[in-house]
Amino acid sequence: MIERARSALRFAPLALVALPLLLNRTGLDLASIWLLYVGLALGISIVIQRTGLLDLGYAAYYAIGAYCYALLGTVYGVSFWLCLPLAALLAAFVAALVGTPLLRLKGDYFAIGTLGFAEILNIFIRNEDWLTGGANGLSDVPRPTLFGLDFARTPGEGLRSFHEAARLDFSGEQRLMFYYFIILGIVGLLVLLHRRLAKSNLGRAFEAVREDEIACQALGLNVARLKIAAYSMAAAIGGIMGCFFAAKQGFVSPESFGFMESITVLAIAVLGGGRPLGIMLAALVLVLIPELARDLQDYRMVFFGAILVVVMLLRPQGLGGLRTPSVTARMP
Repeated sequence: MIERARSALRFAPLALVALPLLLNRTGLDLASIWLLYVGLALGISIVIQRTGLLDLGYAAYYAIGAYCYALLGTVYGVSFWLCLPLAALLAAFVAALVGTPLLRLKGDYFAIGTLGFAEILNIFIRNEDWLTGGANGLSDVPRPTLFGLDFARTPGEGLRSFHEAARLDFSGEQRLMFYYFIILGIVGLLVLLHRRLAKSNLGRAFEAVREDEIACQALGLNVARLKIAAYSMAAAIGGIMGCFFAAKQGFVSPESFGFMESITVLAIAVLGGGRPLGIMLAALVLVLIPELARDLQDYRMVFFGAILVVVMLLRPQGLGGLRTPSVTARMP
């Protein structure tokens, strides 16, 4: 049974690549949102599952990435593809600065500290109109292009329309399909990163910090640096996702990066058990179902709580299945 499931999973990447051919505009938009939250959950799981730190302010780095592209793209004309690594570096740099004092805190105090930082950043975004546009946000964020091809009906200056280059009739689905493949490629790289991290010395050091910090110090590991590395790595992924969000929406505002975003991403990571497949299933449950049932938005938190309680009772290891040991011992 398990072998059949693993064999079926080998075709999952091909299914995701072919998925846009079966979807309409609404389906393409929802699929991109689903993969966006999968990427965010893969990022925060580095902090939660690997090092055992509870981060309640992950939306802050999501916002940093989004505003990074919104400002650089609108004011200085920096391209989306260049802003992706810049947003990651900026988010990681801020995480290193903030994490240096925060990571001295233990347990719930660290979680409260991350929440406080996220709220301070949100207040800053709302009040500094000259930089962030305040509560009104920033509009007309440049859309990404592909090798000089614009997916709009009327291309920008110095660009060529994609539908003209491909000799196709213009359709709004072309841009949505382009966004889908961008986020699919990013998530694919993150999945590979997770698998590589699980087998690397760094990933094993993260897990050692989670299990016993005193034993790590006795072995000569620098616990503070490992925590900052994990926190910054997760923040960089959040920055990348924020950059993509700003490019896809063409508009950013403080409402998109509130406390509920952090809770949603955290719930997906916990429900998914820290494994990519489980996170995809959890995002399907916690993101797409509420999107399809917008009339029940007022009961969203009740839905989250009920799902998490059921999973903790029936499958405490999460939807991702059993944890694969990083190191296995063989008896002679």
